[in-house]
Amino acid sequence: MKEVADELSHNQLHEMVISSIRAGKYKQKIIPIDIWDFGGQKDYYMTHQLFITSRGIFVLVFNGSLNLHKHMPDLSFLPGHFGKPTIAVYLRHWVNSILTYSNRSDDGFPRIVFVATHKDKIRKNFEKHKQKVMTVIQDIFESHAGLKHLEFKPLIFVNAMNEADQRSKHYVNV
Repeated sequence: MKEVADELSHNQLHEMVISSIRAGKYKQKIIPIDIWDFGGQKDYYMTHQLFITSRGIFVLVFNGSLNLHKHMPDLSFLPGHFGKPTIAVYLRHWVNSILTYSNRSDDGFPRIVFVATHKDKIRKNFEKHKQKVMTVIQDIFESHAGLKHLEFKPLIFVNAMNEADQRSKHYVNV
């Protein structure tokens, strides 16, 4: 099979696979997916509405080793927010942006998945810290109209710096 693949162009191989699937030779579903990495800087805010879809799955990545309510002076300006920026403020901003620019469905779409990073910075009682972060996120969004769109239990917490961390490796490769 390798020899055949070497001789075919990418498009030819793609067409061959699609034809085989349509002919019923494979029992797999192919789901087309677009992956966008949104720029979080204010210069990109106006473009976000162009890419937010109602059937989307959005991943909000944040530093889970830090206090979500602590003032973060290195975080940039957010439109409509005049207080001190915190991770919690940013999470709320992104959830609101996604839900504003998409049509919400009864089946919970769009889905918003929270991923905490910097697992390696949690030196002791990791499970206790993880539970605390989940509780803080729950408190932030407990009365939010879009709560059913949020996925943070269980919280995905990764150490992307550690190649031996199989869970991190899986998510980084996806």
